[in-house]
Amino acid sequence: MSTVAQTLSTPRTQKLRGLVKPAKALELKDQVALALDTLRKNPLRSALTILGIVIGITTVIAVSSLINGLNENVLGGIRDLGSDTIIAYRFPWASLSRPPSEWFTRKELQPEWADDIALLPHVKAASPSMRIFRPQFGAGTADVRRGAYRAKNVILQGNQPSIGEIFDIKLDKGRMFNETDAEHRAPVVCLGYNTVQTLFPEGGQAAAVGKEVTIDGQLFTVIGTMEKRRQGISGGSNPEDNIAFMPVTTLRKLYPNQKDYVIFAKASDPSQVSQAVEEIRDLLRRKRRLSSDKHFRHRFARRRHRRDEHHARQRHGANAGNRRPQSHRRKTQQYPSAIPD
Repeated sequence: MSTVAQTLSTPRTQKLRGLVKPAKALELKDQVALALDTLRKNPLRSALTILGIVIGITTVIAVSSLINGLNENVLGGIRDLGSDTIIAYRFPWASLSRPPSEWFTRKELQPEWADDIALLPHVKAASPSMRIFRPQFGAGTADVRRGAYRAKNVILQGNQPSIGEIFDIKLDKGRMFNETDAEHRAPVVCLGYNTVQTLFPEGGQAAAVGKEVTIDGQLFTVIGTMEKRRQGISGGSNPEDNIAFMPVTTLRKLYPNQKDYVIFAKASDPSQVSQAVEEIRDLLRRKRRLSSDKHFRHRFARRRHRRDEHHARQRHGANAGNRRPQSHRRKTQQYPSAIPD
């Protein structure tokens, strides 16, 4: 069956096609005119419709930007922590559940164990760390003073000088404390960005180095200032910018009753993190005089079995003492005692 194009001649077909295009343009023009007329007749409804569209698009853009910012912030924090960083602590580092009472019976880690960890084959560096702060709020408890200026809720953190090999600590001015400072428990400190801005509003970072500040009634010399860190997840200033770094031996002298340490370690290579973790775990078990998990489970199962047997024997003895002999019960049933008249 022949098509219309084949039946009609070529000039006539082109003429019909030429008539279709103006018809479509005229129809589009009528639709646009009808839409504009509707907008003019109903201005309030039109304004509300346009406002809803604008609010919806703005909300989508704002939520997308917020999610992207949070993702970048979290990824940046993970990058700062490093993929080859190992954290040794007596509690789980991140836990959303309520801590059981068994956790609080665990022994504290000793700061000198970090020196032994640093000698392991797959460990590059290790450092003990102690913080004086409120973990539930992420803020410190100390006040740092300089004359009339006072920085509140400052986090106090003590580390070994090897902490610079584990984390990328960026100094703006001055230097980090060294082995000599740690050995002599020198009263030296590196201040965070916000702490410097509070104590030295007139000169900033450059004016702080070499000056003295007071921490818990003791004088400290500022030897370095930190760069400003990335913004916190919740927005606003980062609590890590309100911090005072010092040698861990100095902080131990300042707070002798604080004995809760964290040990940070860095694997010699990111591909050898699992080997370094096993070596650190074995070393800490020996230091704390703990056997392997398998032996511990077996020993605990044997103790529980013996305890259950002991309780069962106690219950059996108590029941045997309370009930009458079988022969006596049988006589009682056969020959009941007479009831006096």
